[in-house]
Amino acid sequence: MKFLAPEAYQPLAQELFHHLSTMIRQALPGSRIEHIGSSAIAGAVSKGDLDIFVGVEPGEFQDTIVAIESLGFRIKTESFRNEWLCPFESDAYALPVGLQLVMNGTEFEKFLVFRDRMNADANLRSAYNELKRQASGLDEDGYRHAKSEFIESVLSTVNRRPVLFKTTHFTAELLSPADLGLVIQLNSECSDFYFLQNGQSPNEADARELFEQVPAQCHPSMKLPIGLFDPQKTLIGVLDVLRGYRTASDWYIGLMLLSPRFRGQGWGAEIHSEFVAYARQAGVKRLMLAVLEANDAGRRFWLRCGYRKFKNYPPRQSGRRFHSLSEFELVIVE
Repeated sequence: MKFLAPEAYQPLAQELFHHLSTMIRQALPGSRIEHIGSSAIAGAVSKGDLDIFVGVEPGEFQDTIVAIESLGFRIKTESFRNEWLCPFESDAYALPVGLQLVMNGTEFEKFLVFRDRMNADANLRSAYNELKRQASGLDEDGYRHAKSEFIESVLSTVNRRPVLFKTTHFTAELLSPADLGLVIQLNSECSDFYFLQNGQSPNEADARELFEQVPAQCHPSMKLPIGLFDPQKTLIGVLDVLRGYRTASDWYIGLMLLSPRFRGQGWGAEIHSEFVAYARQAGVKRLMLAVLEANDAGRRFWLRCGYRKFKNYPPRQSGRRFHSLSEFELVIVE
């Protein structure tokens, strides 16, 4: 069995995912479409295929099977299937494509949990790659068994979200698409920010950006969605971070959002301070972010945290509004 280095297949897989996710979203506008499998795991060796997760609501599951078949995918009759999961495949593209149709909220969201757990742990990624190298002499059934055991061992340790860092009052944990509902609720509490930025109330698409939105040149594994939880395990804020953006030693903060109940008490600075320490331990040398010119409170906060403005951008559209942007940076390791 032959395995490919990540650079030999992941760029093509990412390009193909972008093409197919656009096609699927047009046919299934209400579905969750995620890149899963080895091609969505940074640095993972693979046989060189693409896996796609499509999540739908319970009442849509059966109709979605027909819709996916109409797109040219065929049901994998030899694979496990039940009322919550239906696997498809296609060999009509540059890479073999597998598609997992999953009912939202069921155990089969484990595809997403496994991907996120692997991207958060370099040691697990190394172990996964070593398993595949050792499996090069196995037949298909032997490889599938070894891979299944590894995946189950990883999932068995996922009792809660990985903790990234702690502050005096809060815990920062790695979020996954399974936490979408929590983010939607938080955004609703923070509607003042979305009215400022977009001129309208937040919607589900705004929440999905925390997990899905990356620049075209970036791999999805660069995304680091951080949830901030109080002692009662309530999500009170998020950090949307892109690792390795601009240079390998830069992290870009796309958003830092706190519930209004937790603003103006110094807790934002407390969270930022521990986030800086966490980033520094990860080898980061510079943090970057952009601030709307209309966001006076945000600009004052980042200046108090030690950031300096180094670039201005002309107005661009955001929802129903146009905003000029200023880019800021904080050097954390000289």
